[in-house]
Amino acid sequence: VSAIHLHTPHRISALMMIMTLCLMVYCIAQHKLRQALKEHSETIPTQNGRQTDSPTMLRVFKLFLGIQLLVIVSGSEKQETVLNLNPIHIKIINLFGARARCIYGLNEKPGQNNNKI
Repeated sequence: VSAIHLHTPHRISALMMIMTLCLMVYCIAQHKLRQALKEHSETIPTQNGRQTDSPTMLRVFKLFLGIQLLVIVSGSEKQETVLNLNPIHIKIINLFGARARCIYGLNEKPGQNNNKI
């Protein structure tokens, strides 16, 4: 704990607030994904190869390991490409909606009216 300078109650309290917010975002993402999977009657694979419509975000994070962002800069131009996306990744990204598709470069603008899955 001393390595990150938590010497005062104020700093400990601030860290606890950040950790609480992180857990809240984690739980919201997990709930949204599970809800979308059930609405679309979709599943994703578990570690055992079975299919589930109620994965944990930890499982999703592990599925997304190995995805990389390639940035090519040529003069004043910059091009970004997401590498190593497979159909399971694309399915999960689509379930999170237009903003997620935009972040991963699957559509041009977050306002585009692309249907989920």
